[in-house]
Amino acid sequence: MALADDITRDIMLVWMREQARPALREIKAAVREDGFARAERLAEAITFRPVEPLAPLIEAKVEAAFTAGALNFARIAKRDPARVDAEFAIKSASQQLLTTLTSTGEAAITKRVQKVLSEAQDGLVQKAEIPGLAVKLNRAVATGGRAIVSMSANLTTTRMAALGSLLEAEGQGFGTYQIQEHIQEDIDAVCRGMHGKTFNTREGMDVYMRQLSENDPAALKATFPFPRGSRDGLQLLASLSDADLSGRGIVGPPYHPHCRGIIVPADTVPTSELVSFAALLGQAEAAGTAGALATIGE
Repeated sequence: MALADDITRDIMLVWMREQARPALREIKAAVREDGFARAERLAEAITFRPVEPLAPLIEAKVEAAFTAGALNFARIAKRDPARVDAEFAIKSASQQLLTTLTSTGEAAITKRVQKVLSEAQDGLVQKAEIPGLAVKLNRAVATGGRAIVSMSANLTTTRMAALGSLLEAEGQGFGTYQIQEHIQEDIDAVCRGMHGKTFNTREGMDVYMRQLSENDPAALKATFPFPRGSRDGLQLLASLSDADLSGRGIVGPPYHPHCRGIIVPADTVPTSELVSFAALLGQAEAAGTAGALATIGE
C-alpha cells in the first residue's frame, strides 16, 4: 500500500537524521576508542522516540488508509459511499504503530547492532580499523530500521483499510463480506485458502477494533497470531470451520506482513476461484513441499 510507503518514508527521514546516524557515529567512535563495551551500551540506547512528534502526520495517513478501504468497498459494491467515521480507531491505530516502534522495534534494532558487534569482537585481532564493521553497522540500523518501520506501517494501514471497508459494508447494509486476495503463482498458502471466504460484518468489525485498540505489541501477537502456512498450520486451518476461524480472529487481512488482501462485498469472488485448506494441504503433501508454499507465519 502506497500509504504505508509514505509513512515509512516520513518516519525514516526523521529517525535517520535525529537518531540513527548520530547513534551510528557514536557507536563507531566507541569501538575505535574504548572497545566494545561502551558501543553495546550505546546500542541499547537507540530509540524511535524522536518520531513521536510525527503522530498527527501518521494519523492523517492512517485516516487516508481507512477512507481508501471504505471507498474501494463502495466502488466494488457499485454504491454511493456511505458516511463512515472511526476517529477513535484512527488515533488508536496511530498510537499502536508508534508504540510498536518504541518497544519491539527498538529491541530489534539493538539486537541487530549487538549481534554485529559481537561477531566483530569474536573475530577481532587488534587493529585500528575493523574491515567491514561500518558497513555492517549501517545495514543493521538503517536497513533493519526501514524493514521494521515498513512492516509496522503496512500492518497498520492494511488493518485500517479493512476496517474502513467493514464500516462501509455495515453502512450499506451488507451483513456479510468476502476476502479477496491477489491470486498469483507465489501466493502465500494462507492467503490462497482465505481467498473468497465469507464472514459476518459485525464480527469482523469487532475483531479489527480489538486489534487496533491493543497497545501492547506482545499482547496483540499473542491474541491475534498470524495463521501459519506450514504443514501443521495448514492441518489446523483445514480442521476449522469459517465460524471457528472467526472465533480465532482470522476474519481478514493481514495474514502476514505486506499482505495484499482486501475486504469486498459478499459474492464478489467467483466460486471457481475457491480452494479449501484441505485441498491445499493435500497438494502440498503430495508434492512434499508444504513448507515451501508459505513460511511467512513461522
